[in-house]
Amino acid sequence: MPRITLDPADHEKLGKLIFEAWTEPRTRLQLVNDPIATMTAAGIDVSEAKIGKVRIVVLEDTLITRHLIIPEDPRVLTGDTHELQNILTQDPGYHTTLGQGLASGCK
Repeated sequence: MPRITLDPADHEKLGKLIFEAWTEPRTRLQLVNDPIATMTAAGIDVSEAKIGKVRIVVLEDTLITRHLIIPEDPRVLTGDTHELQNILTQDPGYHTTLGQGLASGCK
């Protein structure tokens, strides 16, 4: 599956869009229901020419809901059957990020 790579200017636009989704219920609803149209309206290039036929799904964390995203299996991209084991057993940042993501808000 192809990776989506945003231009640096689009990162800033995406940050502004997420902030607007936090503060404006209508924007939040639009982003959840039609992310491509909402991101395009915000000036973020998510055209098929840029990202291919990738589907974007918006998930919203709340005080009582957290999402665990299962990343794409790196063996699909690299063909390396040991890559997944290396990531899970040797990359302390992977566990730190995963643990912080799961623990944030779970008090």
